Amino acid sequence: MAPSLRGAIIAGYFNKEENDFEEHNRKLQGYENGKFIFSSNTRPYGFVDINAKVWYQDFLDDDGETRTYLCTEGWLWTNAYPEAKALIEEGKG
Repeated sequence: MAPSLRGAIIAGYFNKEENDFEEHNRKLQGYENGKFIFSSNTRPYGFVDINAKVWYQDFLDDDGETRTYLCTEGWLWTNAYPEAKALIEEGKG
């Protein structure tokens, strides 16, 4: 999985009412021909450079458990999306 991070888009959904990012949200649009139809309301906020460092790091989660996460460096388009600045300035995830 680590090599596939390079070149990936950094995407998310910013909830304006909560003034925070949420998960990669999808909306159910309907049901047609036996299949559910979804749309995404995420937007691209940056990308992972093809030469970015990739590593594993342990973090203490809110539930008190320590878990190992795959991490990488990335570029954020903070001029285009001011809410992306909160990821850096306020530590929002």
